Amino acid sequence: MELNTLEKLPLKGYFNASWITNLTIIIFSLLIQKRIPPQIPIFYGLPQGEVQLSSPIGILIPSVSSLIFILLNLSLINVIKDEFIKKILVVAGLTTAIFASITVVKIIFLVGQI
Repeated sequence: MELNTLEKLPLKGYFNASWITNLTIIIFSLLIQKRIPPQIPIFYGLPQGEVQLSSPIGILIPSVSSLIFILLNLSLINVIKDEFIKKILVVAGLTTAIFASITVVKIIFLVGQI
């Protein structure tokens, strides 16, 4: 990825906000590892019980997934020519970052001792 591509990125502030939000939540999740129990509920889509639980490092899954989604969108932005679709991809990345952050914070407040 060229630096020139990032300079031409539409809604550059939204893109910066999305990856900064994800990195902040990842760092926060790593710092809070000692304050959360040995098993935390991450996989809410699965049936109730032990299958929903993960180790504390599983708290990184939403933010890392969102970061991967943002990087995928960035690679698509390099290929796509339509400015409107580029803007949609940037806003979609910001939206996933916000939802991932809300998910992590809610889980930490649910099970953490903060």
